[in-house]
Amino acid sequence: MSYKNDPRPTGFWLIWPLLALFFIGSSASAAITALELVIQTGNDDLRGGNDNVNASILLRNGSQLRFDNINKSKRWANGSQHTVRLNLNLMVDRNIESRDDVVGLRLQSTFRGGIDGDNWKMRYLKVTPIDSTVGGGGRLEPYYERRGRSGGRDLWHFTGLNRPFVARWGGRPGELSHIRLVIRTGNDDLRGGNDNLNVRILSRGGEQYVRNINKSRNWSNGSSNAVRIALDRSINLTDLLGIVLETSSRGGLGGDNWEMTYLKVTPQMLGRESYRVCYENSGLPLKRFTGENRLFQVRCR
Repeated sequence: MSYKNDPRPTGFWLIWPLLALFFIGSSASAAITALELVIQTGNDDLRGGNDNVNASILLRNGSQLRFDNINKSKRWANGSQHTVRLNLNLMVDRNIESRDDVVGLRLQSTFRGGIDGDNWKMRYLKVTPIDSTVGGGGRLEPYYERRGRSGGRDLWHFTGLNRPFVARWGGRPGELSHIRLVIRTGNDDLRGGNDNLNVRILSRGGEQYVRNINKSRNWSNGSSNAVRIALDRSINLTDLLGIVLETSSRGGLGGDNWEMTYLKVTPQMLGRESYRVCYENSGLPLKRFTGENRLFQVRCR
């Protein structure tokens, strides 16, 4: 290729790689002034009133910026789509210096359980960082965009027992984004309904409590179930201590019992299917949960 007739100075072709690197890198170093959420409801509405949704922006340093009632107590009807802007400069005395400082988003419903409690199905979520100091609306490349699976399945179903949803996208080398559990049931099922399984993820920086990982579904005799849990803070592999499984079953007549015969715990880094197994064991049973014996703790190796 000849540049003889190119009107730009000859020196341009010497410096253009540096200019390209500057503009490519500017996205990562841009100051983030807001996040834009685009949320679509499935076939079960968000009621509004006292049943609303809070959002927390997860930062790399482990802190969170919380925004209460992002739907402003309004109803989000079936199939509706809504755009919500979370202005960071209202929460902190300066902008987030780099888009890499934001590592996730947590949505938490305020629903109470019981007969009159609300449920809400979220079909689609898109999270876009905004740098208002640049033109064109300041929208940068989206952090996260995901839709429920085909066949009408939703991205997340919020209930009184299943209230938090965490989206993670950030992570430095060695930082974990998810924990994957594989659990096998023995000869006594996990009933579901009001008898469910909760998890505590233990780390040197604190713990994360996740309710109802079976989503109120029955885990039948002999079944194997895989659950992937998004972490709400950045955790190094060396800081992960272990997990605690806790059933919500009550004791006495009519209370549920559950036999677990196998458990595998695998920490995961963003973009990788697995990292290394930190716990794997089996037994007949490995653990029998009852109303009086509801906890099982494992330590990561």
